[in-house]
Amino acid sequence: MLITLFTVIAATLIRTQRIPGRVANDQIVYHEPTIRHFIATWPTFDFVDYLSATTPGYHLLLAAVARMIHPAPAVLQGCSAVIACGLLALLAATTGRRTGSTRAIWLCLPVALSPYVVQSGAWLLPDNLAWLGVLAVMLLALSPLTTTTADGTRRLLGLLALLPALVFVRQNHIWTIVPVAASIWMFAAPEGGACTSLFGNARRRLPRAAAILLVTAPAVVMLACFRHLWGGFTPPRFTSFHAGLNPSTPAFVLAMLGTVSVFFVATLAPALRDAWTHGRNWVWLGAASGMAFATFFPTTYDMGAGRWSGLWNIGKQLPTVGHTSLFIAPLAVLGGVALVGWLWPRTPAERAVILVAFAGFTAAQSANSQLWQRYVEPFVFIIVAVLASRMTPRRNWTEAAGVIALCAALVALNLVALRNFPLMSEAVPPGTLPEGGVFPKP
Repeated sequence: MLITLFTVIAATLIRTQRIPGRVANDQIVYHEPTIRHFIATWPTFDFVDYLSATTPGYHLLLAAVARMIHPAPAVLQGCSAVIACGLLALLAATTGRRTGSTRAIWLCLPVALSPYVVQSGAWLLPDNLAWLGVLAVMLLALSPLTTTTADGTRRLLGLLALLPALVFVRQNHIWTIVPVAASIWMFAAPEGGACTSLFGNARRRLPRAAAILLVTAPAVVMLACFRHLWGGFTPPRFTSFHAGLNPSTPAFVLAMLGTVSVFFVATLAPALRDAWTHGRNWVWLGAASGMAFATFFPTTYDMGAGRWSGLWNIGKQLPTVGHTSLFIAPLAVLGGVALVGWLWPRTPAERAVILVAFAGFTAAQSANSQLWQRYVEPFVFIIVAVLASRMTPRRNWTEAAGVIALCAALVALNLVALRNFPLMSEAVPPGTLPEGGVFPKP
């Protein structure tokens, strides 16, 4: 049902031959020309300079589809829709095994209706292929990664291939090596079970450091090769646009988690009640962390500092105190508390994996000066769906009501995005140049 719904949405949007204003610039000026360039130069590729700030995996995949099937834009858009369906299918299958197919549908529905997943599924944007890789890595990391079982060995071998492939699609997802390393370290008991402490049984665990290096090294080498090729972490033409750190990222990630968690309050309530009873200091620490991130670093709207789109646009309309948004700050506090609730029922190994995943993801996003909602929202939706499937709300209908409210808001946001919905041939003004000028450079 979930896949059918998304397929209908994507097919309808593709059939219109129109494109939203936000997507138009990315597809028409950057991603489609990159795909066409790789089609024209197949199989000799020059990765030094092309029109995407990401590594070229998505563009090469679609170039291959164009050569093997047909290069028409609608065919390539259909390939993007198939990638999105793969993301949703993996998420639904995973959550369904934990909680049943009916509940899995509504847990995954916010992901399917996220404007950024819809847009990347109907038009030529690389986001969903990268999120598919992130989801696959996280699911493997939340399972025992040990050579003491056949399943654990297969997971390690899968990650050996998956991690560099993910970096080849989007370089900033190098952060996924951190939860993998945490998983290998924490799932270190001889029988493949989880250890209960970070440094316990160090002598037995020490050899697992070699496994961490073996599994993560190919992804690090992949990133190092591109960095050497580009002289930085993006193709040279994008260096000035994305260069620099954005210290507001932790507050924004927590604010995004807090926003989504409001709609899952029925799911979180039992865990938070137990955390308040048996570990109140952790709840206070979560709240204090959110407040610290939101007050020590700027959380006001500032397009020049990369703080625009999504929640930033809402905060722009509301009061501020100095560089602190009175909209983002409470959401960050809520996100810190919610993170404690999401972690509380998990095993120590799962807590370590999830916590370092948030930390690693946040650190990677902090290395980009542009802090847009589309970089953060799908990650939060996906992780919340996975974690919610491992928890039981007191009453399913209360959880469903929250998800319905969230989905209604997402539908409204999709409709707003489609207000500026010109034909592809008219979407970008003639003479619009990409970052760094014409392509290829003379």
